[in-house]
Amino acid sequence: MKSTQGFWRRWWKPILIGVLALVLNVIAYLLLPPRLIHRLGRFGYVGAFAMAAIANATILIPVPYYPLIIRLAQALNVWGVILAAAAGSAIGESVAFFVGRSGKGIVQ
Repeated sequence: MKSTQGFWRRWWKPILIGVLALVLNVIAYLLLPPRLIHRLGRFGYVGAFAMAAIANATILIPVPYYPLIIRLAQALNVWGVILAAAAGSAIGESVAFFVGRSGKGIVQ
């Protein structure tokens, strides 16, 4: 019984934060206007790539871009959107990594 209490004591905050993030993303998904999705659909796969790259390159403010990618996948080919967003995400994370790495010298 004691190990179960220790588990919940250690993990209740991360679980709560994860559930809150999931709920906020679902709410953002439901509140996206269809006209916005239609306009974003004109950018196609380049738009999915750019959204994912910009959202993952930010290091100070988290950007919830998943609802936009999901809506774009409804308008375009799902696998194309997945590949474009994954490539943009990888490049955006690399940018954030290198910015953090170069800022390390300034802080020290």
